[in-house]
Amino acid sequence: MSSRRRQRGQIRSNRRLWNIGQRPKARTRRFRWIRKIPFKLLLVVVALFLGFEILTLPFMAVARLSSENPADTALMQQRIEEAKDQGKLLRIDYRWVPLSKIPRHVRMAVLVAEDGAF
Repeated sequence: MSSRRRQRGQIRSNRRLWNIGQRPKARTRRFRWIRKIPFKLLLVVVALFLGFEILTLPFMAVARLSSENPADTALMQQRIEEAKDQGKLLRIDYRWVPLSKIPRHVRMAVLVAEDGAF
């Protein structure tokens, strides 16, 4: 008999047609918030962030150090600010010396002081 019903298209499913007195099952959907954020907006935010990062990089600052000396260093700026806080005027007088004129043991001492794992 079941084979005749299948042939006629009278197959009855096990689902109820009416759910009287029953609450519908709550379907939990993970990452539902992702669909709420438009993909284009996300791309624009990422593009703006990357553009800002690229524009603020000092592209040739490190490469220029081999041919020209910096005007001042971070330590010089820190000492000048400390002197200003104390009400003093600090003028730093310095002369750049080629690396070849600095003894090797002094260069190694600076490296060890900078990097303890050296």
